[in-house]
Amino acid sequence: MAIKASATVTLTFVVDVSAVYRYYRLQASTASAPAKPATRSPAGWVSTEPAYTAGSTNSLYTVDLNVFSNGTFAYSEVSKSSSYEAAKAAYNKAVAAGEAAEDAKAAITISSTAPTNPVTGQLWQTASGEPIMRWDGAKWALHFISVDNLNVDTLSAITANLGTVTAGMVGNKDGTVVFDVDSGTIMSKSFVNGELRYVARLDKASLQFESYSSLHLAGTLSITAESGLVYTNSSSGKTIRLGFGEGNEITVNQYPIHGAPPIDGDCNTLIRGGRYYLTVGSKHCPVNTGGWLETVDYYDNAQYCYQRFAACTGKNYQRFMIAGVWGSWEDMSYSANNKSLWSSSAAYYMSASHSIKLSEPISAQKTGITLIWSPYVNGEVTDNQFVDIFIPKQQVASFPGNGITCNLASSTFSKVGTKFLFISDDTITGHSHNTAAGTKNGITYDNGYWVLRKVIGC
Repeated sequence: MAIKASATVTLTFVVDVSAVYRYYRLQASTASAPAKPATRSPAGWVSTEPAYTAGSTNSLYTVDLNVFSNGTFAYSEVSKSSSYEAAKAAYNKAVAAGEAAEDAKAAITISSTAPTNPVTGQLWQTASGEPIMRWDGAKWALHFISVDNLNVDTLSAITANLGTVTAGMVGNKDGTVVFDVDSGTIMSKSFVNGELRYVARLDKASLQFESYSSLHLAGTLSITAESGLVYTNSSSGKTIRLGFGEGNEITVNQYPIHGAPPIDGDCNTLIRGGRYYLTVGSKHCPVNTGGWLETVDYYDNAQYCYQRFAACTGKNYQRFMIAGVWGSWEDMSYSANNKSLWSSSAAYYMSASHSIKLSEPISAQKTGITLIWSPYVNGEVTDNQFVDIFIPKQQVASFPGNGITCNLASSTFSKVGTKFLFISDDTITGHSHNTAAGTKNGITYDNGYWVLRKVIGC
């Protein structure tokens, strides 16, 4: 049986994808995903895939443009680039690993022995707190931190080896010592049982000390180039100044120290050996005329003392303290009848071989005897710079034959010496010490510079 085809054929046009284009868009990871484009040339999208930039936190989005054979187009759904996200994740992991490695190197390993297999830059310290060591790739070396500038609120160091330091204020932990670098002042405070007792200040031109008693200023002591050493008693308001006078001589309140410093004092309290000029109004003087007071103490026993007072009227007085009790002042003014008990034109060092006999006993004199000394220079006695030493007869009567020391000095203290004598009622004997010379305790002495010239009964 034969089949005969139809006389007509129907053709159908099929629409197909003729091209596909991929577009890329970078934007912040925190932003919402971009919308699907609506135009053939999408704004904000690029056709070239951007490479990942180290450290970037953006996200890369992709979309495909499908172009059909009939000229129409359509976009696929927007999606993140998996390769870009993988690169970003890999970079972040690498950075984190590097930071962890650096942190590990910066961390200090505390152990009694050095770490095994150290890496370059690793830090190690013993548990006993010895200096931190750093592995330099070959050995453990002292670890130093080197910076051009360091600005911190608090910097602590057990030991610091510093070069040039610029600072405004330096102090200790409790604030009792402060160094003000800007003004050049150092201040130190001392407390006793929580109360301020002493303050010391040193600045560019002076040094000052303050003492306190029950939080009240007791006295100040200052040293300056202009004023010398000045002490002020805050209770009395009185000031004593030690400085230099003419000819480089040391002065007290502008008076040469080799003279008797004038003071408004109390004879009863001036019981240590010394010479003073007491002004009018001083206490417990024999007369209120002012005059020179000489005090001779008995070693370190404050219960025994002898005083002689030469008043400005020309009269002389003496008194004794025995067992802490002062006797009355006795007028011992010299008269024209004072006798020479011994004299010689020869030079008597009063060495151990020298012994002189007095023409009258000391007990027969009104008050005692005066020993007159003068210098012995180039084999000759000199008639200047006489030094008179008074020996009260009560002293000889109380300690007959005992040793007595005579301290001698020239007017400028250029020559000083001592004579040690054994004095009985009618005889004076010397000692081998009286010709000695040398230096002791920083003082240069020449005992042989002085010779005895006369003994006067007073």
